[in-house]
Amino acid sequence: AGHEALKDGGNLEGMPVVVAELHSQLAPICLMAKEHSSCKIRLVYIMPDWAALPIALSNTVRQLQSQGLIDHTITYGHAFGGDAEAVNIFSALLAARKVFHADVAVVAMGPGIVGTGTKYGFSGIEQGPALDAVALMGGKAIAPLRIGFGDQRERHYGISHHSLTVLAEIVQNKVRVPLPVLSGDKSIVIYSQLTAAGIAVKHHLVEVDATATLDLMKTRQLNVTTMGRGLRAEPEFFMSAGAAGILAAREAKGWS
Repeated sequence: AGHEALKDGGNLEGMPVVVAELHSQLAPICLMAKEHSSCKIRLVYIMPDWAALPIALSNTVRQLQSQGLIDHTITYGHAFGGDAEAVNIFSALLAARKVFHADVAVVAMGPGIVGTGTKYGFSGIEQGPALDAVALMGGKAIAPLRIGFGDQRERHYGISHHSLTVLAEIVQNKVRVPLPVLSGDKSIVIYSQLTAAGIAVKHHLVEVDATATLDLMKTRQLNVTTMGRGLRAEPEFFMSAGAAGILAAREAKGWS
């Protein structure tokens, strides 16, 4: 049935697709997309081969599936173990829409990431081509920012240089960039970084109140960490990811 649905290609019919850089963004994205739609949307997680290859290594995926926050999974490339396996990002996206009838898809690497301290030497740079693939296939590409104030390294303070590099230089299409509502000083830092990098002009910025992400993650016992830091140490990181989930639910068709 899957082969029949995909053999002639097709497009995503405007399906929102959140493409995240880190596996730790997956839980807040899925949680807030489901919560914002009263769990009416069908959500598919697509795991590429940018980091760990077996989806079974992810405790987060198991927890999200057990709570009904992920409906189906697809692995592609050298990654394996999803409900369906695809050759590349294009067939994976189409499978999400045509085979599993997704209202929203989330693309994010499995556990782990490689970074070298150089501008382009990080595995999360693959976020850029994936966002372009979504746009090319007729989807609504959504790019959550990697935001944090707990890491004192300058290149990861405020908006990580990873996000700035991907959105300023790598992505070729205009994408939606959700911005969580933050306190005054932190908001100024974020907007100044976006402006300096030219992202405020190049992409479509959408402010989203995602404050509820933190309490909902606690209620669901989604104890995710990023670089060893959790909700208390890096609330902005999780709100930024949650904002992407909310925006995806808003943009989805067929559930409201």
